[in-house]
Amino acid sequence: MFKHKAVVIVALFAAIIAVVFALLFHWMHFTNNINLYLSLVVLFALTFGVIVYLLNRNIYSRLDTLYKLMYASGDKKLSDKNVNIGRVEKEVIKWSQEKEPIIRQLKAQEKFRREFIGDVAHELKTPIFNIQGYIFTLIDGGLYDETINKKYLRKAQKNINRMIHMVQDLDLITKIESGTLVLTKKRFLLSLVIEEAIDEVEMRALEKDIKIRYQKPKEDIWVIAEKNHILRVLINLISNSLKYGKKGGKTEISIKHKKASNKYWIKVEDNGIGIKKEDMPRIFERFYRVDKSRSRNEGGSGLGLAIVKHILEAHNETISVKSTFGEGTSFQFSLEKALK
Repeated sequence: MFKHKAVVIVALFAAIIAVVFALLFHWMHFTNNINLYLSLVVLFALTFGVIVYLLNRNIYSRLDTLYKLMYASGDKKLSDKNVNIGRVEKEVIKWSQEKEPIIRQLKAQEKFRREFIGDVAHELKTPIFNIQGYIFTLIDGGLYDETINKKYLRKAQKNINRMIHMVQDLDLITKIESGTLVLTKKRFLLSLVIEEAIDEVEMRALEKDIKIRYQKPKEDIWVIAEKNHILRVLINLISNSLKYGKKGGKTEISIKHKKASNKYWIKVEDNGIGIKKEDMPRIFERFYRVDKSRSRNEGGSGLGLAIVKHILEAHNETISVKSTFGEGTSFQFSLEKALK
């Protein structure tokens, strides 16, 4: 019932003393002994001192505990000779204000962790259940039916590859975030990497009847970066434009160089479905999809743009996006110009 033992003891002690004083006063009413009066004063002083001591000790111990929690490093200690409640109150308020951003950050991280685990579970659930269905069908006799066995095995393989790519993408993001990814920056010809990325997604473009146009500069463009990772950035951006593109649409790739700058700016622009304003702040988040139904039907890990952002940040480069819903989207990122 009572949470604070010291408070209970003080209250009990005070109650007993109050009863004693009441009895003494009642007795004094019938006597006129000066010694009794003096004894009563001394007893009152002692009682007052004991109560003050117990309360002070209880309050001090709590303030000391509070200080230890506030200053866990132990550099700052509370002096029992000068316990200033006003000063302590100010320090507690200051401390809470300083910790408020950290608390908000921890709450945001916890929310992100929960959402991330939920997203991973959701993304893995679909291919796993698909594979399970294909295997059960094969076990139930489909394995010996040549009209469906290879078909179902290919579908199972496709879902397995989807999970493998997701795990690889998550592994790459984890390495970048933890700083364990080693970047081997070298000088390379940017146009060759762009053309390689276009070749990689060419079949998808044909399937969706989307034309990919590359405005190749007349002069050679040399940049310095991790070649394979920049190839990944380009493939992801072009694939994203195809995924959200319109049939018969186009995706254009161009390079610009601003004077007095050591950066090249690569733009990937499409005339697809575009992005709504409310979706813009979240497009680089893991597993976030602008058009969830379209994305899931076409596959993918939902990590493409997150990987793009992480790779470019690891290179100390930037990426920006402009979009008009219903008209199209434009991504533009920077790369360091290589010295000749």
